[in-house]
Formats: sequence, structure tokens, C-alpha cells
Amino acid sequence: MITFKNSEGENNGRAKLTVKEAQTICRQAWAGVPNTELAKLFGISREEVSNIKHGRHWAKHTIEIRRANKAS
Repeated sequence: MITFKNSEGENNGRAKLTVKEAQTICRQAWAGVPNTELAKLFGISREEVSNIKHGRHWAKHTIEIRRANKAS
């Protein structure tokens, strides 16, 4: 079995987003931009936008954004 040490996030060969894009999606989703609008803009599903916003995907890279928005 081959194991890749750093195949998370944008280093994953199947990733559609970069770290900066995931962070932008998270910020904009918390700012009230509709998931459908963000999904169309970035070429992903609305469910993926929701997963990013709530930390189910890209959690390591969006934790500070989510903490700031949950605190306010």
C-alpha cells in the first residue's frame, strides 16, 4: 500500500479548490452569500459550500474564519 504524506487540501490530486479559494468560500458564506451563488462561481456543489462553511471539509484551513464568525 502506498501512502502519501501530504495529500490533503490542494495537494490532493482530486482537489478542485486551492486553500485560498476554500477560505474565500468560507468567508463569503458566513457573510451571507447564498451557497448556490458560491457553488456556481467556484464550480462546486452547494453541499460542498456548506461543508466548507461548517468545517466538514477544508477544516484545517478555515478554522480561524469559522471561529471568528461563531464568536460574533
